[in-house]
Parts: sequence; structure tokens; C-alpha cells
Amino acid sequence: MNSRESSILDTIDHIFKVQQYLTQLAMDLQSRAILHDHSKLVPPELDGYAGLTDAVRGLQYGTDEYRAAFEPFKAIIKVHYLHNDHHPEHFQAGIVDMSLSQIIEMLADWKAASTRNSTTLKDSLEVSIKRFGIDEQLAQIIRNTIDDLGW
Repeated sequence: MNSRESSILDTIDHIFKVQQYLTQLAMDLQSRAILHDHSKLVPPELDGYAGLTDAVRGLQYGTDEYRAAFEPFKAIIKVHYLHNDHHPEHFQAGIVDMSLSQIIEMLADWKAASTRNSTTLKDSLEVSIKRFGIDEQLAQIIRNTIDDLGW
């Protein structure tokens, strides 16, 4: 076998391995998509979240009024964070303890939440960046992702 053939085989092997790893990541994200927030559909979250949607409807994310509307639901939200690792509050050290898959799910969650109150993800993003102490490098990566996806 000559060096060109060896190089081609090495490249094919590399491509195959990258495909395997990306498929593994895609499967993790698919699982997260399927299971996202299912804990809200069973007790105690099912009953505990009753009324929260109405309480925050029309309120701008990050405002004092928005935070006040969450206050009566604080205990059940804590339970939700315990069972759902796409929330920085799930972790002792917050977002710094999260994996990239968890951050991607978090970002999709933020996008979905932004459609509830007639704001855009970009409008609420800076509030979340400040709230969770996201460093500038990760914040820019998140902004780039939002732009790439057209969110």
C-alpha cells in the first residue's frame, strides 16, 4: 500500500469515527427532546405547576413583576430543577457544571419559553446571561448559535 492509499484509509477511518461521535451526540439530544420536562406531567409537578402559566402570562421575563409571580411556585420549581438537568439551578455551581448537551437543551427551552410572552429569545437572552453568570465566551457562543439557527 502506498502513502496515498494509506492516507485515504486513515481519512475514511477518521470520518467514520466522527460520524459515530456525532451520532452519539445526536442520540443524546434526541433523548433529551423526547423526555424534556416530562416531570411536569406527573405529580407533584403536575399539580404544583397548575396556575404558573397563567401567573406569568404577558409578563416580561426578568422583571420584578415576573419574579414576584413565580414566588408562590418556588417550592415546586425547586423540585423541577432537581429532576431536570437542563436548568443551571440543577447544579451546585450552576452553568459551569453543565455539559454541552445540557446547555443545548437549555437553549431550546429558552427559545420555547420566549414564544410564550411575545418576546424574542434575543430580548431575554441578556437577562439569562446575567442571571446565570454566563461568561462572555460562552455567551457569545450562545448568541452565535441563536444566529445560526435563525432564532
